[in-house]
Amino acid sequence: TYVAHSDSSVSATMFKSIVQGFQSVEPLKIGELWALPSLLRFVLIENLRRLAVRVNRTRQMRQIANDVADKVLATDDSADRQSILSNFSAHAQDTTFATQLLYRLRDGSQNAGKALEWLEGELEKTGSDAEEIIISEHHTLSSGNVTTGNIIRGLRLINDVDWTVWFEGVSRIDTVLRERTDFAALDFFSRDQYRTAIEELARRSNLSEYRVAEKAIELAGHAASDGDGDVVLTGSAHTDVGFFLVGPRRLELEKAIGYRPTISQTVKRAFRKTGWLGIVVPVFALTALLLVLSGNALANLGLSVPSIVLMLALFAVPASEGALAFFNTVVS
Repeated sequence: TYVAHSDSSVSATMFKSIVQGFQSVEPLKIGELWALPSLLRFVLIENLRRLAVRVNRTRQMRQIANDVADKVLATDDSADRQSILSNFSAHAQDTTFATQLLYRLRDGSQNAGKALEWLEGELEKTGSDAEEIIISEHHTLSSGNVTTGNIIRGLRLINDVDWTVWFEGVSRIDTVLRERTDFAALDFFSRDQYRTAIEELARRSNLSEYRVAEKAIELAGHAASDGDGDVVLTGSAHTDVGFFLVGPRRLELEKAIGYRPTISQTVKRAFRKTGWLGIVVPVFALTALLLVLSGNALANLGLSVPSIVLMLALFAVPASEGALAFFNTVVS
């Protein structure tokens, strides 16, 4: 709608104002905000495609009009001329065809005069006339040129704008985090980690991303709820909000927002609770399995027991390293 009303003229400031106005009613999700620049580029390219299709059709209509004019001017037989023109009654309603045919028949010859009478008669059937279609065609060409210029400038602007800065300027989530925490003091990678965590938490809960951010702030002690249920700033900031989003106290936030962990998350968390035993036991079991298989293979070759024991002792370290590498591959 913004692109349509602005005739494909894009302004970063105006675009920001429109997004902020929309978010005054309903905050956009983080992913939706990141997608807006790509969506804007897509809309501009789509408008350019439509203009290209219109230009191609205009060329076709002009070519048809030129062919008709050539045939009409080349024949002196009235019946043949009327037969030629009657085949293009539908084309006469097209402003490009009619304008080009008028241009070609301007020489004032008798054949041209008869063709002009036919064309004017066809235009009168739709309540139009030659002057009106010429004005309409020129207006279409002019507006197309303006729109094309706006699209090209808009695409250049999209490439020139730092959309990361733009995003952080319009994001309601970034705004509330900057106002109530030390979010602005973090580097971009850390801020992006916070946003990713908020997206993940909101996706598996019944709260919006904005409410998840507010809940994290409340738990961190940066905001509290007054008697009316409104969030207000408090002076205590004993814990950073990152502890609840990406740190060790995330489970508290998940419980507060009703987060539903996935099956893989549940398995990983259960595994982490086992501590060092969760690593030692599987690696030891895999190493033992490799040694048993190797011992059986050596026994089948007819080696003596002392030789097998010696070979397995030498193979123990490589087997444990292989087991550890396999374990890391599986769990990572």
